[in-house]
Amino acid sequence: MNDKLWGGVLLTLTTLGLLYFTLWLLVTPFLEGDVEDLEAYFPPRDLAIALTTCALVGVLAITGCSLGCMLMEQAPPQLERCKT
Repeated sequence: MNDKLWGGVLLTLTTLGLLYFTLWLLVTPFLEGDVEDLEAYFPPRDLAIALTTCALVGVLAITGCSLGCMLMEQAPPQLERCKT
């Protein structure tokens, strides 16, 4: 796969995931009437807090590790002390 196709696939999957998450948490609580059939397609809302927290921790961990690795690679070499 080339980079352009890979980026398009990732963008499409991310957009679909965001739409599903938005429907799950922001739209379904305001629906009135017989919505039991629609709510069967979504997990319990309590799970949203756990998923969001895990995603945030994961993104912060990956960002921190990437930043740490970049800083370690770009660190200047240690100077040896002159022994007299």
